[in-house]
Amino acid sequence: MQFLQSLKRLVLCDKYGDDMDKDKFGAPKPVEAKDILEVTIESENEKGEGIARVENFIIFVKGAETGERCRIKIIDVKRTYAIAKKI
Repeated sequence: MQFLQSLKRLVLCDKYGDDMDKDKFGAPKPVEAKDILEVTIESENEKGEGIARVENFIIFVKGAETGERCRIKIIDVKRTYAIAKKI
């Protein structure tokens, strides 16, 4: 079983290169946990979180409102979005 997992990782590394932080389409994520950025909130979701984008990557910002420009800290990065808080 361990051999199959190692083989799968080798195949993925061969397909995507050594950068395993890429999504299923091979594009690297533009943010990482603990990054500090300045963004403009484009809209809000149904939970009231602000939505910002960095290179079309969605970032949900707790406590932010539409049109607000704010500094944020990335808390968590998922496959298709990130979660951040205002600082």
